[in-house]
Amino acid sequence: MATGFSISVISRNRCLFVQIQGGFDGSAAQQLLYALKPYVDQFQVIIVDTDRISHVDVFGLNVFRYNLETLQSTSKQFRFIRFTGSKASVFQAAILFQNHLTGGESHACKKLDEQTRHYDR
Repeated sequence: MATGFSISVISRNRCLFVQIQGGFDGSAAQQLLYALKPYVDQFQVIIVDTDRISHVDVFGLNVFRYNLETLQSTSKQFRFIRFTGSKASVFQAAILFQNHLTGGESHACKKLDEQTRHYDR
């Protein structure tokens, strides 16, 4: 379970701003998805600030990515999610992750794992 994981949600205009903090693992991914669910039919854009994330677990990213696809496919409004902050590139890479672009899943997972370790320091 993520240590001290918390979520703050603020809506402005047509965007939903989400600030997450603490460790991001599978449990944190589920908490974030659960927090986003009521809003996906109200907002086209969701912006997530990652500045206060202390560490990122690859499993958590995968849980989030797979379940986010389901949220997107069932929503009438939600179009995309954008990550900002110090760990934005790790989250964005997980969301945009495609096996064929990087030479296979094991190579891509290895690269994602290397990026994650870099941001945990």
